[in-house]
Amino acid sequence: VFSPTETFEQPILIELLYLQIVHDIFSSVCIRISEAERTNMKIFLSSHGVATISDINLIKALPAKKDIIEQARQWPIYFCRLFPISTFVSHPNEEQFLGLSHCGIRLIKQSRTTTKKDALEVLETFPFDTIQCVSPIQNDSTIELTLSKKRITLSSHRILCVKQMIENYLQEYRTDGNKQQSHGSNQKLTSPLLSNTSDLFKSSSQTSLLSYSQTFSELIPSTSFEIYTPKPTKNDMACSSLSVLPTGHSMMEFALQNFKIPNKRRSKKRWKTSEWTWQDYAELIKWSKNMHKHRSLIDEILCQIIKQLTDNKSVKTDSIERGWKLLALILNHFIPSEHLQPYFVKYLHDNRSKNEKLALLCLQHYEQTLKYGGRKNPPNKGEVDLLIANAENVGKNQTFILPGGYPLSLVITPSMVIDDCRNLLCERLNMSNPLETDEYSIFIISASDHSARLLDPKEYLIDIINECLRVNMIDFHFMMKRILWFNIPFIFNTNNQSETFIHFMYHQLIPELLEGTMIILNNNHLSDELVQEISLMAALQYRASNKIDLPTMREIKSLLPATILKLKSVVPREWTIAIHDKLRSFVESMPIIEAKIQFLNLIKTWPLFGTTFFIVESIDDPTIRSPCFSGISRNGIVFLDLDTRVS
Repeated sequence: VFSPTETFEQPILIELLYLQIVHDIFSSVCIRISEAERTNMKIFLSSHGVATISDINLIKALPAKKDIIEQARQWPIYFCRLFPISTFVSHPNEEQFLGLSHCGIRLIKQSRTTTKKDALEVLETFPFDTIQCVSPIQNDSTIELTLSKKRITLSSHRILCVKQMIENYLQEYRTDGNKQQSHGSNQKLTSPLLSNTSDLFKSSSQTSLLSYSQTFSELIPSTSFEIYTPKPTKNDMACSSLSVLPTGHSMMEFALQNFKIPNKRRSKKRWKTSEWTWQDYAELIKWSKNMHKHRSLIDEILCQIIKQLTDNKSVKTDSIERGWKLLALILNHFIPSEHLQPYFVKYLHDNRSKNEKLALLCLQHYEQTLKYGGRKNPPNKGEVDLLIANAENVGKNQTFILPGGYPLSLVITPSMVIDDCRNLLCERLNMSNPLETDEYSIFIISASDHSARLLDPKEYLIDIINECLRVNMIDFHFMMKRILWFNIPFIFNTNNQSETFIHFMYHQLIPELLEGTMIILNNNHLSDELVQEISLMAALQYRASNKIDLPTMREIKSLLPATILKLKSVVPREWTIAIHDKLRSFVESMPIIEAKIQFLNLIKTWPLFGTTFFIVESIDDPTIRSPCFSGISRNGIVFLDLDTRVS
């Protein structure tokens, strides 16, 4: 800890403090540092080249190290001596520690974050100038502090040490001739949520930290982000008193807690006549160009947009609408930090009555980004133009192909991911079982190079399309296929499934049948029952193709699995007669959709139906010839000979 008037000028002391702070920043063990403080310091360190703990020696200059120490001195808990206590007035049964530092006294409690990590939370702060006297020790464990407006009772088994330290610090504070530094610290203490995201923009008046925060405090003509100067004003006191309003998660409350009212407002004339230096331009490019890499800048952008949307008095009639559209565009890529989040979401909900459609669009984009991580690529000009022209309908038609060439068109929006598209396609196919929906996937297929890629359900569809256009791949299309078969319909019929679904399943299974992977041969022999089933399925295929005349022997070969045609026992004439008999008896009079349904209900009874096959180059089992087929299904794993398909 530091005493109220203690300085740190010795090089060895500066070095030790610097090493301690950086080690604690890159370690998650130190609970004296909040996540916001840790993030802001990491950003500042990275601006000096220290991105990891291994870069700790890259900062050589003592002034830069002093700036880091000075910023850490402003943290409410880091340089505090903690004593376990209990109080009986302000927060009964809540406070666990008394924190004593060079700035004053804090009541602190230990809590757990949403990620189940221990954290310290400041409940109340009492600067030294508010402490009037300390009572004698009572009952060997209790003292009473008389403050400006109240009294507080503290109890601890280390009360003697607490009393001595408070009295020593008070005496040093009061006898110090120059209280400028102490007043500055007191002013910082009166802001209850000091070390939040916005600390980046009001951290210190030191030279290096000034340039660090210059991007939005000096280059943007807004009085909300003035550089912090350690001189108390009446405005500061007003801000402190207002910042204890009851928590309602309003943006006004967030602003009062996080943004400092400036000492004096700058005139617009000064902004217009002030000259920019090369350092100003360098800082602007350094930070704003890579806004997405800096958590604090994302919050800053969102706050600036909300500021422009609130009480907008622009003479341009579309000013508010364009602001909401810009917010919707940004929320497709970024969302506020956990600290800003409750205030931001409440703002969107509160404005639904005034800007219902645009606020709902922003909420939709926010929820999608929260769930899937946000878009990875910037929007193209067409997407932005569509949003500006018509925010109520920002979607466009996209066609998806089903096996057999059946097209299904969806209206897609900028926030949709592949999983959303798959769910909508399954709804169009009348699939009600969510478990069955998970068994389908979407592929992107390029016609020019005959390549296909399985798309991740969390990928944004617009990002994929924009990337294809960027690399001049214009001959692509999207196809949905079923890749798992664990939740198979009990029976295929038009009462339970749409005709499009029947066509979909039929045309996906036909190639698998003709490849012969679903047929199990025993000693290169087909049972009579299997011969009859294959003959019937060939007849159903022929009827499903809507042909009238009986098939020729050449056409019969195209209806039989490849493994069947390789058998020496197969006589084409016998297969032709069997298939003709099936057609004449009842198949040729069937409706086409009925022929496909009969085909599906028959093939799903086969043992290898729903099996996904892979080629295995080698296998340790000497009884299995390599390479071979490996099939995986809900029934287990099967190995088939690559040539004969024998199990």
